This record gives sequence, structure tokens and C-alpha cells, in this order.
Amino acid sequence: MFFWRTRLVSVLISRIIARHLTYLAKALQKGGDDFYARSMVSLSLMKNDFSFRHGILGMGGLICFIAAALCLSPAELFAEDYAAALKRAKAEDKALVLYFYSKYCPYCVAMERDVLADREIANIMKFKVVSLRIDVEARPDLATKYGIRGYPSTCFMEPSGKVIIRVPGYVDKKEFGILLEYAKEKHYKTTALRDYLKKAGVKFN
Repeated sequence: MFFWRTRLVSVLISRIIARHLTYLAKALQKGGDDFYARSMVSLSLMKNDFSFRHGILGMGGLICFIAAALCLSPAELFAEDYAAALKRAKAEDKALVLYFYSKYCPYCVAMERDVLADREIANIMKFKVVSLRIDVEARPDLATKYGIRGYPSTCFMEPSGKVIIRVPGYVDKKEFGILLEYAKEKHYKTTALRDYLKKAGVKFN
């Protein structure tokens, strides 16, 4: 009985890992931010598969999950520094989005999982604007420069580098998408942010 139970658990774990590795392999072919976004979703789902759906997250499964997470470090997937991001935004006449995070911040983890990992948001961040993730522990000078006091925080900026709006804290997917659109399409040139948000259906407290 013990042998068959162990065998069943082994088969289930193998299938879960195989399914998610296939998903990540397809994402890797697309590269860059899309791979990061899909990897975060896949890791989250893999964790759920192990711990909640099947109740079999043994030490082996936990080691696999942690190893995968380390291999998919976001810092390794956003290969662009601050100076290059500024230069590119100006050259391509695209909005610049600076996302400040701390590796010790649970709200940062939640925002990257629930917002930045969204396919539509990730595609805009990759192709329509110039985006840069900034680890505040590694670049405290930039956190000071932009007046960042809490994490996560996001700065939406003109191609010139001028700040349009600085948004502290977690922002849900809908509102983040609206702010992206405001910066990306340069609506700040003709419409005040409050009016734009009101028109988009964002309620103020």
C-alpha cells in the first residue's frame, strides 16, 4: 500500500512539474518581460498545485519550487540600467515607467504577481513604454532622487524624464492600466490626471 501511494505521489509531482516546465518553455521563446510575467504566474500556480490541490508539497517539491524561483529572478530578466532607460525613452519618444520595489516587501510580491504579471500589462511594459525595475536596496540614490518613501512605488514619466505622477503603494490592475494609458498616449498634454481618471470611472474617496 505504501509503495503504491508513494508511486502515485511521484507520478503526480512529475506531471505537475512537466506541465509547468512546458508552459515556461513556451514563454521563454517569447523572451524578456513576457517570460518573466508568465514565469511568475506559473510558479504561483505550481505552488497551488502542490500545496492546495494535491496536498503533497513534500520537501522535494519545495526544493524544486525554490530552485525555479531563484532561476527566474526578476532582476536578471529586466536587463536595462537607469541611464540606458532614460536614453532609450528619449530616443524612442516613449513614456518611462520606474517601478521601485524591495525584496523584503510582501506588497511588492503581490503587485508583481497580480498586476505586472498580467499579459496585457506586461506587453505594454515591454513594447509600448520603457520600463525599469529598481531595487531600492541596490539603488537608494534613485529612491531619494524620486522621493520614494514606501514600496512598491511607481513613477510614470514623460520621455524627457519629467515625472507625470508618482504613485505610492499597491495599485490594482485596472487602475495601473489606466495610468499606463495616460502616460503612454501622452494624455497629460491635454487632460488633467484627475479628469482623466474620473472619465475612466476611477472613484475617489
